[in-house]
Amino acid sequence: KIYGNINVNGAGAVQLNPKWVGASAIGGTNVTLSAMPITAHAGQMVTLAVGLTIVVGFAGLLDLGYAAFFAIGSYSAALLTGSGSRIALALPSGVREPWLALVLGGIVAAAFGVIFGLPSVRTRGEYLAIVTLAFGEIVPLVIWHLPDWTGGPRGMSGIPPPSFGPLGVGGALASYSVALALAALTCLAALRLSGSRIGRAWAAVREDDTAAASLGINPPLVKLLAFAIGAGFAGVAGAGFAQLFSYVEPSQFDFTVSLMVLAAVVIGGQWGVLGAVLGALAIAAYDRFLVEGITAGLHALGALLNSSALSAVDLRQHNFIVFGVALLLATLYRARANEPSAGVEAAELREEPIPV
Repeated sequence: KIYGNINVNGAGAVQLNPKWVGASAIGGTNVTLSAMPITAHAGQMVTLAVGLTIVVGFAGLLDLGYAAFFAIGSYSAALLTGSGSRIALALPSGVREPWLALVLGGIVAAAFGVIFGLPSVRTRGEYLAIVTLAFGEIVPLVIWHLPDWTGGPRGMSGIPPPSFGPLGVGGALASYSVALALAALTCLAALRLSGSRIGRAWAAVREDDTAAASLGINPPLVKLLAFAIGAGFAGVAGAGFAQLFSYVEPSQFDFTVSLMVLAAVVIGGQWGVLGAVLGALAIAAYDRFLVEGITAGLHALGALLNSSALSAVDLRQHNFIVFGVALLLATLYRARANEPSAGVEAAELREEPIPV
């Protein structure tokens, strides 16, 4: 689903859907990249999950519109380097470098994170969730309704991937390497941030805004920084996504993407950055491999039991249900894990002084 109009067959090969091939820079040629895009997809999921961990896990802000920053990063790279971009045609060749677009995609997304965060950081709980959800729905619609600049529903193509120049490495292999490098750098940056002064400020704000303010911390500023850094990570991942497939369209950035990344964070959130990585790999494995195997198993069971309902099941069409159930189970598990045991409660009662 995250790849929109890109199909991955059972052998791990990637092909553009026939109705979109004519609109792409491929010009009617199927693209076969072996298993590399699947691994790159896992790397991008790790980058997105770790970026959202900074917002949700470190700062305690519920963001349901994270796919918007992913889309902003993708379209920033497309507008700066795409063959059909009006902006790219007006820029000098030195500015249209894919490596520069990768960096600018993160910077532009971080800037939008600040713009979006300014009116949002003072909201809490379900109100913040509603605001972020609205932002996540608005961005793809704006892209859709600007066909002269973004291609509208047709999308944008001809986005060149980065290359390593003298090493002779380019194309899909370079994008694959960049995806893994970005995932590693994102994890390293998040680990460094968690133990830094700003990481401790995020933890204080997450636990209690008022108590954090009494210690000299500026909660709105700290939250705004979390939004900006998380959005920047999503923007870099989005730019890498656009360069990997050389094509982007608005439907690739719907709410399912935000739900997938949030599920990865919640599933592994109990173990910090490592948990986010494991959750992202689990979600990527489900999206690329397990969903097809489970669907095939249900079809076989339906044929064995002569059940038309089981034979017609397609889990990929019900990703909202699958990821929603995963979020529910992970939340219930974490809530029970945080509850004190009966023995601890009894010990606390025995130690409580008796009022006179």
